[in-house]
Amino acid sequence: MMRALLAGRWPTGLFHALLALCLLGILASCTGGSKVLSTGTSASANTPPPITLAELKGLPPAKSEMLTAFMAEAAGKHDIAIVQGSFGDGYRLTGAFKIETSDKGLVLANHWTLSDDKGQQIHAFSEQEPAGVASGDPWAAADAELLRRVAEAAVNNLAQRLAQLGFATRAAPPS
Repeated sequence: MMRALLAGRWPTGLFHALLALCLLGILASCTGGSKVLSTGTSASANTPPPITLAELKGLPPAKSEMLTAFMAEAAGKHDIAIVQGSFGDGYRLTGAFKIETSDKGLVLANHWTLSDDKGQQIHAFSEQEPAGVASGDPWAAADAELLRRVAEAAVNNLAQRLAQLGFATRAAPPS
């Protein structure tokens, strides 16, 4: 080996070992610290627990399915997991919905309650979204665009509350 080094040649095994060590050093420096990229909050790197979408009272089944999909999509933009089913120590989210008539047409009123795994209420909020007009069945006014707005508003509200509780959530993306 000493002859190879003096001749200006590196033994293949030694060269590969040094190359592997250099690459490992570079990769280790790329992992950085334990910070999580999060805009809009100075919360710790605590990941929010999964939130089970437990009940959507008052929504017809087809609208409930659509809203569930929109909630999961909106939550993903905030690094929040909204799921169906039970996940032990996670949170539970319930919603109650009602179509109301206003002087400008129909309005979808919604009330949300977030509870911990023991059933203790953590957060509650209500919102209203203009639904436009519908002939016959008022739920016809609750189209995909309206349900998407309801989901995004609800998840934005949840993300703010979770950040206040010390969880790392991503800020709302620009509209």
